[in-house]
Amino acid sequence: MGAGFILGGNVTKRGELPYQAALGYRGKKGKGNSYNCGGTLINKRYVITAAHCHDKKLRRFQIREVVLGEWDLEKDPDCEGSCKKVQRFNIRPSDVTMYEDWDINKVTTNGNDIALIRLPRLALTIEEDFDQLVSPVCLGWDQTIQVPDHTFTVSGWGRTNNDGSDLGDFKTAGAHSSKLLKLIVPRIPLDKCKADFPIFEDLPEKVFCAGGEEGKDSCSGDSGGPLVAQVEGDFKEPKYLVGIVSFGTSKCAQGIPGVYTSIDYYLPWILENMKP
Repeated sequence: MGAGFILGGNVTKRGELPYQAALGYRGKKGKGNSYNCGGTLINKRYVITAAHCHDKKLRRFQIREVVLGEWDLEKDPDCEGSCKKVQRFNIRPSDVTMYEDWDINKVTTNGNDIALIRLPRLALTIEEDFDQLVSPVCLGWDQTIQVPDHTFTVSGWGRTNNDGSDLGDFKTAGAHSSKLLKLIVPRIPLDKCKADFPIFEDLPEKVFCAGGEEGKDSCSGDSGGPLVAQVEGDFKEPKYLVGIVSFGTSKCAQGIPGVYTSIDYYLPWILENMKP
């Protein structure tokens, strides 16, 4: 598990990605939280993430906090005046539902890197308070919904380079990048990804590839974070969650894409495992 990488991306605007969640973990020596994974708000009660972002046995790798409305991890609120404080939710292990057949040792062949986090209270969204920069992402719940397939964006607070000794903003923000970053990546059909990249020849139908542009890549993105699609050229159009950052190569931006859990494949499981 790790914060992942976004290389060659851009700093987002405050409130640009209102569905983005930061997942907090116990910091070293019990001091503060580190934000090692991302997630996506899919309704007022649930955040979705990768199964590898939560460990059933090791407490230090268990999700202990979900943060919504976050942009700059160094500040709360992010600005003076009308800016609201972020919404923080304390998470217990029982609040996390991982896919039943999840096995990190088989992620490259079985997939199943998906988990749901049930918030202990309803999230407050822009619908209830216009100053809240929180809103769920769209999902293609049924076949009548036309999910766009043009512009794909991955986002997170993860690493921005391959230098393991570079702590970035970790000491002050709990993550490598204090501000939320985004990167537009091309989606690669699974058959093409398997044919062009032999290391991915055993990938299951439950995942897909995206990225792969040398020097500008999501690599493993921000683990558990969103890959969203929207109509090209209009930022006001709805954003649809199509993937969850799952894994990639250890060294990023080398021309090899990242692998994402397919939301479309797991929609039945998502519906079955959400409670009121």
